[in-house]
Amino acid sequence: KIYERALSAAEIQQQYNSKVTLLEGESYVVNTRYNELGPDYNGLVGLWHLNEPSGSSNFTDSSGNQYTGYCIGNKCPAAAEGILSGAFKFDGSNDAINTTYQFNYSASSDFTWTAWIKTNPKSTFNMIMGVTEEAGTNDPSLKFYLNSNGKLEASSRDLSGNAWNATANKVLHDNNWHFVALV
Repeated sequence: KIYERALSAAEIQQQYNSKVTLLEGESYVVNTRYNELGPDYNGLVGLWHLNEPSGSSNFTDSSGNQYTGYCIGNKCPAAAEGILSGAFKFDGSNDAINTTYQFNYSASSDFTWTAWIKTNPKSTFNMIMGVTEEAGTNDPSLKFYLNSNGKLEASSRDLSGNAWNATANKVLHDNNWHFVALV
């Protein structure tokens, strides 16, 4: 999910507490949890359940903002079992889901990104979400990912080359589901 506001710790905890029974699996999978929008979705920009059928290249935005996700050819992830119903397994190499949403990030931006992820103990680097500096480049100005040590990490670089990086202490490469948030 993408919000154009900073969620409070209580709001993030509420989203985590509303999880359903987790399903077992073998691979790194990303899946969101919610089926219905409610009053706690103030500022919600995008909500992708990723429960489309196998072979899908379009992913519905359930926020009502019509930011359909899409992938092209061999960059499409494979269908997998998720927390709620379906999910998608990303190969860690080139799989990605893109959207037409234009995130105008700056150091003073208020935003929140959340996702349910399932980690793989053998994974090295796993992008959760990222924003590219400009269309057609591969140089993200904001990245949210699991680093090669299995720790959640966020990093940013602005157009002037100013950069920051933050790394969590806990190792998540444990073959379990985790609810993650970047605020």
